[in-house]
Amino acid sequence: MNWNALMGMATVVTAVAAIGSTWAAIIAVKKQNENFEQSSRHFRLSLSAELALKLDDRFNSDQFRKCRCLAAKSLLRQNEMVDSEDVLDFLETIGLFMRSGALNEEVAYSTFFHWINLYWNAAEKHIQMKRADNSAAWQDLEYAYKNLVALEREKDKASADLALSPDRMRRYLGDEAALDAAGGRGV
Repeated sequence: MNWNALMGMATVVTAVAAIGSTWAAIIAVKKQNENFEQSSRHFRLSLSAELALKLDDRFNSDQFRKCRCLAAKSLLRQNEMVDSEDVLDFLETIGLFMRSGALNEEVAYSTFFHWINLYWNAAEKHIQMKRADNSAAWQDLEYAYKNLVALEREKDKASADLALSPDRMRRYLGDEAALDAAGGRGV
């Protein structure tokens, strides 16, 4: 074998090794990106769960149970509707966190579907009236409502909460209105 043939073979072997190394590097980078994405998803879910727990603590605090009680009483009577607005504003914040991606929809569903569904349905006339003056009123609450109802529909197409009856709504609101006397957690 002559020198040129030997050099040619060495060049081919080097090129194959370089291609193999490049391929291995590409696979390693791809795997690293997958691991990063998985870690990032876990981190976001952890932050979302922590946010939901903090929101739930606030929602069930003594001070906010009084707000919920007032809101439920106003919604049952359909007067003094301004008393419902602190609760609607709180639920609006949940919708904002959902829309911005800070609060995972599954986590929000598990923690707040019942409340968002109840208060949206009970206050819908008031919300529409407020929107006559301010079309942006409680848009993030509506976002949360629509997305969480879609999740409920996926989980249970026959859910009674998808078509909340007036009697059931009154019962739930009655439980909320009793919060000040009971000192309990509501429904």
